[in-house]
Amino acid sequence: MKKLFLLSLTLLLLPILLQGAKAGVVEFVERNPVGTPNAGKVVAELLIDNLQKLGKYTLVERVLLFKVLEEQALGMSGVLSTEEAVKVGKIYGLDYVITGSIMKLGKEITVTARVINASTGEIVKTGEAKVNAIEKLPRAAELLAYRLSGYTEREYKALKEAGEKTQKRGGIGFYGGYVMEENQGGMGMGLLIVYYTGRLSIDFSGQTPPSIGQHIIMGIAFNINPTFSIGLSGAYGWASVDPVGDAQFASVMPTLYYRPTSKLRMKLSLGSIVYGNADENGTSIEMAPFSSLSADFWVVYLISNSVGLLLKITALGGHTVEHGGGHEWATQFSYRAGIIFYPDFLK
Repeated sequence: MKKLFLLSLTLLLLPILLQGAKAGVVEFVERNPVGTPNAGKVVAELLIDNLQKLGKYTLVERVLLFKVLEEQALGMSGVLSTEEAVKVGKIYGLDYVITGSIMKLGKEITVTARVINASTGEIVKTGEAKVNAIEKLPRAAELLAYRLSGYTEREYKALKEAGEKTQKRGGIGFYGGYVMEENQGGMGMGLLIVYYTGRLSIDFSGQTPPSIGQHIIMGIAFNINPTFSIGLSGAYGWASVDPVGDAQFASVMPTLYYRPTSKLRMKLSLGSIVYGNADENGTSIEMAPFSSLSADFWVVYLISNSVGLLLKITALGGHTVEHGGGHEWATQFSYRAGIIFYPDFLK
């Protein structure tokens, strides 16, 4: 019972104990040919990259570590032994040495790794990942990095999802659809540009001719967590409705960005017109602030890493109509769908 308690306590504290520990990754041993040259070196490099992203270890440059192994003739017969790991740890001042192997059985490629305490030679963590194609080795290295850093499968998936949600990227979308105001309507086209960083979500959209009204919308929000961002959007638009005349307006809208999954992104802005001016049959009419609701909603669903489907709905000031002896805004509704691209040069 005591041993079970100590083991459970060790597993719970392991992520904390590993935080910032100095570690070196040794080139993995190829048990048999797996289908690519220098597979052991490739896996080691991929593992280092993923471990660095997680930040649980302070990693020693692999090239320098390899020189020490050559000079000391260590690991020449296969996977680095615990005794050899202790020797490497003393030479380099490491807390942990990470080593492992890769082999292929049938179509399945198995990568195993272990974390060795460089002071005691104790194996404190092990991990294994299996893939069915050599092209999926990066996925195996990523999974191993999480396991060797002390994360559970559930935590790994949650962290991976959070990382994908906040991944730095930009997109350009094109859409078309129907625009209507009062008894008039027509087709309209538009453009959506989005850009995400770990801290900010930014979007710009515009409705272009030949629709009965045009507008531009700019939004910026700060990410409060991987799922939600809160910010502000502003809109400026102009409309022409025959036979009445022209109108201009400006709106301010509090904005919420929502990312329930790494593939689905939404934006909702709700606010009001803060400025409006309309030409009603030759008469200029100033509209009172906050006299009409403004809204902008779009949703993007990624069908691949570089392409997504886009749906966009807006309700903005269009023109004024007489009502009860005065005037009020006739809201212009736009319903559009399109496609958005995420090119590499915007990452």
